[in-house]
Amino acid sequence: EWRSLFTQGWFPFITLSNGLIDAILAHNREGWNIDELLPKVEAQVQRRLVNAIESWPKIRLFEPHMEFISRALDRYRNTDYLSCISILFPRIEGILRGFHSVQGQANRTSQRNLAAAVLSCDVNSRNHEYSPLLPLRVNRYLEEVYFAHFNPECSTNPLSRNSIGHGVATVDAFNLKGATLGFLLLDQLSYYFS
Repeated sequence: EWRSLFTQGWFPFITLSNGLIDAILAHNREGWNIDELLPKVEAQVQRRLVNAIESWPKIRLFEPHMEFISRALDRYRNTDYLSCISILFPRIEGILRGFHSVQGQANRTSQRNLAAAVLSCDVNSRNHEYSPLLPLRVNRYLEEVYFAHFNPECSTNPLSRNSIGHGVATVDAFNLKGATLGFLLLDQLSYYFS
């Protein structure tokens, strides 16, 4: 089930309502297109962003990125998803890099190591599989979806930090879904890094 959820680019993000998470998981189990739920997800994200944009600057790792995040949010609200995603996705990586740096980790800043950052956020608890934040699964989501590899020979690469950064993501991938998932991921990370 996790594999098919990730294949569709989705995750049961903590800030979504329980009812909507249940619907996402049910769609996934039945083999239905989760994107059918996108209007409901977007509505919840729009409501959540009103408060998040005020609380995120208080997170030390988010603060240096807030001007970019605010611009991405403005573009999101104006349905300019190409600009929104182009701004937002690199900033998510920047926040992960900031955490890696603050932790003083000796290992190099590979994308795998950046994705593993969520596993070291709660040093007092190693019960990751029981955490409602699902750090083990977010780690995999970051590796397999956010940092997804691309094929330079393919004309339809999935939207990811790598396909965006290497200029191979097609313009139709810069859409409402990608922008919404970017803000959901950013919000999920805010719980780890606050």
